[in-house]
Amino acid sequence: MKLNRIDPKDISKLIDPVVAMQRETPFLCTAKADNEIGTLTCAWGAFGNVWKKKTMTIYIRPIRHTLPIIDKAGRFTMTFFEGHQKELMYLGTVSANDVPDKIEKSGLHILELNDNDVTFEEGKYVIVCKVLYKQQIQRDNFLDKSVADAVYNAPNQFSYMFVGEIEDIYEIER
Repeated sequence: MKLNRIDPKDISKLIDPVVAMQRETPFLCTAKADNEIGTLTCAWGAFGNVWKKKTMTIYIRPIRHTLPIIDKAGRFTMTFFEGHQKELMYLGTVSANDVPDKIEKSGLHILELNDNDVTFEEGKYVIVCKVLYKQQIQRDNFLDKSVADAVYNAPNQFSYMFVGEIEDIYEIER
Protein backbone atom coordinates (compact mmCIF):
# COMPACT_ATOMS: atom_id res chain seq x y z
CA MET A 1 0.00 0.00 0.00
CA LYS A 2 1.41 3.36 -1.04
CA LEU A 3 0.07 6.87 -0.51
CA ASN A 4 0.78 9.33 -3.32
CA ARG A 5 0.38 12.98 -2.34
CA ILE A 6 -1.84 14.99 -4.69
CA ASP A 7 -1.65 18.76 -5.09
CA PRO A 8 -5.01 20.22 -3.97
CA LYS A 9 -5.31 22.14 -7.24
CA ASP A 10 -5.50 18.79 -9.07
CA ILE A 11 -8.27 17.18 -7.02
CA SER A 12 -11.10 18.41 -9.24
CA LYS A 13 -9.43 16.61 -12.17
CA LEU A 14 -9.70 13.35 -10.20
CA ILE A 15 -12.97 13.79 -8.29
CA ASP A 16 -15.88 15.58 -9.91
CA PRO A 17 -16.89 18.08 -7.20
CA VAL A 18 -20.58 17.77 -8.10
CA VAL A 19 -21.08 14.15 -9.18
CA ALA A 20 -18.93 12.73 -6.36
CA MET A 21 -21.25 14.28 -3.83
CA GLN A 22 -24.47 12.60 -4.87
CA ARG A 23 -26.24 9.69 -3.26
CA GLU A 24 -25.20 7.43 -6.16
CA THR A 25 -21.52 8.01 -5.35
CA PRO A 26 -21.23 8.42 -1.61
CA PHE A 27 -17.99 8.83 0.30
CA LEU A 28 -16.94 8.09 3.86
CA CYS A 29 -16.30 10.73 6.48
CA THR A 30 -14.06 9.30 9.19
CA ALA A 31 -12.50 10.61 12.39
CA LYS A 32 -10.41 9.23 15.22
CA ALA A 33 -10.30 10.52 18.80
CA ASP A 34 -9.24 8.79 22.02
CA ASN A 35 -8.54 5.59 20.01
CA GLU A 36 -12.17 5.48 18.83
CA ILE A 37 -12.85 5.55 15.10
CA GLY A 38 -16.16 6.70 13.68
CA THR A 39 -17.22 6.66 10.06
CA LEU A 40 -20.38 7.42 8.15
CA THR A 41 -21.42 7.54 4.55
CA CYS A 42 -21.97 11.05 3.24
CA ALA A 43 -23.66 12.28 0.11
CA TRP A 44 -23.77 16.01 0.88
CA GLY A 45 -20.71 18.19 0.63
CA ALA A 46 -18.74 20.68 -1.39
CA PHE A 47 -15.22 21.64 -2.31
CA GLY A 48 -14.38 25.31 -2.18
CA ASN A 49 -12.35 28.30 -1.28
CA VAL A 50 -13.49 29.79 2.02
CA TRP A 51 -11.58 32.37 4.07
CA LYS A 52 -8.68 32.15 1.58
CA LYS A 53 -8.30 28.43 2.34
CA LYS A 54 -8.93 25.30 0.30
CA THR A 55 -11.91 23.72 2.02
CA MET A 56 -14.34 20.86 2.09
CA THR A 57 -17.80 21.32 3.59
CA ILE A 58 -19.74 18.36 4.93
CA TYR A 59 -23.08 17.92 6.69
CA ILE A 60 -23.74 15.46 9.52
CA ARG A 61 -27.00 14.83 11.37
CA PRO A 62 -26.88 15.09 15.18
CA ILE A 63 -27.90 11.44 15.70
CA ARG A 64 -24.74 10.15 14.01
CA HIS A 65 -22.20 8.41 16.25
CA THR A 66 -19.31 9.99 14.31
CA LEU A 67 -20.36 13.56 15.18
CA PRO A 68 -18.88 13.68 18.72
CA ILE A 69 -15.73 11.95 17.47
CA ILE A 70 -15.19 14.72 14.92
CA ASP A 71 -15.88 17.26 17.65
CA LYS A 72 -13.17 15.71 19.85
CA ALA A 73 -10.69 15.18 17.04
CA GLY A 74 -11.17 18.55 15.35
CA ARG A 75 -10.34 16.70 12.11
CA PHE A 76 -11.85 14.33 9.60
CA THR A 77 -10.97 12.48 6.43
CA MET A 78 -13.10 12.06 3.34
CA THR A 79 -12.48 8.84 1.44
CA PHE A 80 -13.72 8.40 -2.12
CA PHE A 81 -14.05 4.92 -3.61
CA GLU A 82 -14.33 3.21 -6.95
CA GLY A 83 -16.99 0.60 -6.29
CA HIS A 84 -17.71 -0.80 -2.81
CA GLN A 85 -21.28 0.52 -2.94
CA LYS A 86 -22.60 -2.33 -0.77
CA GLU A 87 -20.08 -1.56 2.00
CA LEU A 88 -20.71 2.20 1.78
CA MET A 89 -24.47 1.71 2.01
CA TYR A 90 -23.99 -0.57 5.04
CA LEU A 91 -21.85 2.06 6.79
CA GLY A 92 -24.47 4.69 5.98
CA THR A 93 -27.44 2.79 7.31
CA VAL A 94 -26.01 0.98 10.35
CA SER A 95 -25.19 3.06 13.42
CA ALA A 96 -22.20 2.34 15.64
CA ASN A 97 -24.60 3.16 18.47
CA ASP A 98 -26.33 -0.13 17.60
CA VAL A 99 -23.43 -2.10 16.08
CA PRO A 100 -20.15 -0.96 17.70
CA ASP A 101 -18.03 -3.05 15.30
CA LYS A 102 -19.79 -1.85 12.14
CA ILE A 103 -16.49 -1.00 10.40
CA GLU A 104 -15.21 -4.54 10.86
CA LYS A 105 -18.56 -5.97 9.76
CA SER A 106 -18.55 -3.79 6.64
CA GLY A 107 -15.57 -5.69 5.23
CA LEU A 108 -13.51 -2.53 4.74
CA HIS A 109 -10.11 -2.20 6.40
CA ILE A 110 -8.78 0.78 8.35
CA LEU A 111 -5.61 2.43 7.08
CA GLU A 112 -3.89 4.72 9.59
CA LEU A 113 -2.33 7.75 7.94
CA ASN A 114 -0.75 9.00 11.18
CA ASP A 115 -1.67 9.15 14.88
CA ASN A 116 -4.77 11.27 14.19
CA ASP A 117 -6.10 10.45 10.74
CA VAL A 118 -7.53 7.25 9.27
CA THR A 119 -8.96 6.12 5.96
CA PHE A 120 -9.65 2.79 4.29
CA GLU A 121 -7.35 0.49 2.32
CA GLU A 122 -10.05 0.02 -0.30
CA GLY A 123 -10.37 3.76 -0.95
CA LYS A 124 -9.09 5.54 -4.04
CA TYR A 125 -8.61 9.11 -2.79
CA VAL A 126 -8.51 10.53 0.73
CA ILE A 127 -8.78 14.17 1.75
CA VAL A 128 -7.48 15.13 5.20
CA CYS A 129 -9.20 18.13 6.80
CA LYS A 130 -8.89 20.23 9.93
CA VAL A 131 -12.21 21.62 11.19
CA LEU A 132 -12.38 25.41 10.87
CA TYR A 133 -16.08 25.97 11.51
CA LYS A 134 -19.17 24.13 12.71
CA GLN A 135 -22.78 25.28 12.84
CA GLN A 136 -26.14 23.56 12.97
CA ILE A 137 -28.53 24.21 10.10
CA GLN A 138 -31.64 26.11 11.20
CA ARG A 139 -35.05 25.80 9.52
CA ASP A 140 -35.68 29.53 9.96
CA ASN A 141 -32.68 30.30 7.74
CA PHE A 142 -34.13 28.49 4.70
CA LEU A 143 -35.58 31.02 2.28
CA ASP A 144 -37.45 28.16 0.64
CA LYS A 145 -38.94 26.17 3.54
CA SER A 146 -39.98 23.37 1.17
CA VAL A 147 -36.29 22.37 0.89
CA ALA A 148 -36.03 21.91 4.65
CA ASP A 149 -39.36 20.10 4.78
CA ALA A 150 -38.32 17.71 1.99
CA VAL A 151 -35.00 16.76 3.60
CA TYR A 152 -35.53 16.97 7.36
CA ASN A 153 -38.39 14.93 8.79
CA ALA A 154 -37.95 15.99 12.42
CA PRO A 155 -36.95 19.27 14.05
CA ASN A 156 -34.04 17.72 15.96
CA GLN A 157 -32.48 16.22 12.82
CA PHE A 158 -31.04 19.37 11.24
CA SER A 159 -27.48 18.66 10.17
CA TYR A 160 -24.33 20.25 11.45
CA MET A 161 -22.26 21.89 8.75
CA PHE A 162 -18.50 21.50 9.04
CA VAL A 163 -16.05 23.56 7.02
CA GLY A 164 -12.71 21.78 6.99
CA GLU A 165 -9.43 23.12 5.71
CA ILE A 166 -7.86 20.66 3.29
CA GLU A 167 -4.43 19.79 4.68
CA ASP A 168 -3.50 16.81 2.50
CA ILE A 169 -4.85 14.75 -0.36
CA TYR A 170 -3.62 11.27 -1.25
CA GLU A 171 -4.23 8.62 -3.83
CA ILE A 172 -4.18 5.17 -2.27
CA GLU A 173 -2.22 2.85 -4.50
CA ARG A 174 -2.43 -0.90 -4.08
